[in-house]
Amino acid sequence: MDDRVPSYKLATESGDKPYADGDRAQAQALEELHLYETCQRDPSTIVVDVGAFLGDFGLYAAACGCTVYTFEIQPKMVALIRLSIKYNSFPPSRFHLYHNAVSDLPTGSAVTFTPGGGSTAIVNGSMSVETIRLDDVPWSSSSIYMLKVDVEGLELNVLRSAKNLFVQRRIHHVIFEYSPWLSDRAPQKLLLPYVENELKAKFLYALHRKKKIIFGPLTQKELQRFYQRHLVSHLQTDIYAVFDENATNTSIRATPYRKGLQSA
Repeated sequence: MDDRVPSYKLATESGDKPYADGDRAQAQALEELHLYETCQRDPSTIVVDVGAFLGDFGLYAAACGCTVYTFEIQPKMVALIRLSIKYNSFPPSRFHLYHNAVSDLPTGSAVTFTPGGGSTAIVNGSMSVETIRLDDVPWSSSSIYMLKVDVEGLELNVLRSAKNLFVQRRIHHVIFEYSPWLSDRAPQKLLLPYVENELKAKFLYALHRKKKIIFGPLTQKELQRFYQRHLVSHLQTDIYAVFDENATNTSIRATPYRKGLQSA
């Protein structure tokens, strides 16, 4: 992958580069956070990728010199990530790959899912995998710099599995997919209030779906309308939540979020 620096090798089924338009604002957020410089100074800096698919988010972080923990439930994707790790010569001490579903169920619970495409919803299906709670992972460091979550509507379950990590203020930044019209609406409606009120995020931002634009920090008025606007208009975006106690509302260069500058 040579569309960002540092570059890295990515194994895919066809050999083609994946569609990356939806990752541009994510990449901008990582640039704003100086991920490369942070991991170069301290290689123990942890980046977590839950719902990794091809693993490109974690592989980029590993290329920056970070310590990476990646979680993926599709066996085919896990095999491709292993190839990518091999192609890039990332040592096991710096790239930890888990073939588990991250969930707030007790660690070791068996769940089934239907794989295929980018969808990995955990339902009655053809594949079985064990769950793991993020609170139960043997982390190599006391803090997690970045947690990225993309699990087809099960983001709330993942965040609930890290309750103790958030209480202990060990997670500094979170990016998660938000698409209330694509999945079970009940947990999606609870997702933003949970991140804001239960996990105590300092600031919330919306990431543009195709451009390198970060909107926010989102105001209370905007957050109150956010769920309904995305539900009715079939919008999909990523949310960036800041938990770093030292962050201010000017730490990230962002554009005010307003109607007409949609995040999808």
